Amino acid sequence: MVMGLLHLDRFLRFIAPVALSAFTTTAAFLIATTQMKYMFGLHIEASGFVQTYVEIFKHIKETNLITFGLGVCSVLFLFFSKYITAKYGSRYKIPDPGAIILVLLSVGLVKWLELDTKYHVDVVGETPSGFPSFRAPWSEIEDPKLLTKLLVDAIVIAAVNYILAMAIAKSFAEKCKVVLDTSQELLAISSANFVGSFFGTFVAGGSFSGSA
Repeated sequence: MVMGLLHLDRFLRFIAPVALSAFTTTAAFLIATTQMKYMFGLHIEASGFVQTYVEIFKHIKETNLITFGLGVCSVLFLFFSKYITAKYGSRYKIPDPGAIILVLLSVGLVKWLELDTKYHVDVVGETPSGFPSFRAPWSEIEDPKLLTKLLVDAIVIAAVNYILAMAIAKSFAEKCKVVLDTSQELLAISSANFVGSFFGTFVAGGSFSGSA
């Protein structure tokens, strides 16, 4: 929030559009790579771009064909939904409903055909309900000196988180032809993280998979 009050968002003007384009392209490849093992239904441990594909090819014979089929059909459905929305949705100002429709169809199909038990298709499973309990973020720190030691790291993490979020926001703003208020975005992200810290939430920021 201090960054927002000091209007530090103006430093984003120094980030070249070429750098943003390179960032978004690289992120697209990395996101696709992280999802590949789930696409094939493989349970492998791999870190890094190249290592992931090496492990996938090593265990390619262990591919769950049902999971792979669901993945391919899902990707084709999303492309089809995007095509239909681009062709007809703009006329009626209808957002692309492909993702939510796909989730509902997938849940129903897995439940109806019992794909998780009969064919070992991985599912998310049960999700906890309710809200986490309220507690101050510093209440679990026994040594007060630790707060000062973490201050520099916290500032760096906050700055990097904001830059990444704005890089994503700018790429989508250019694509959707909307004006991006970086100062307002900084205030929104900082406020969300400030309030969320009292409930033990994950850090709020940008996500290509979530934004897409």
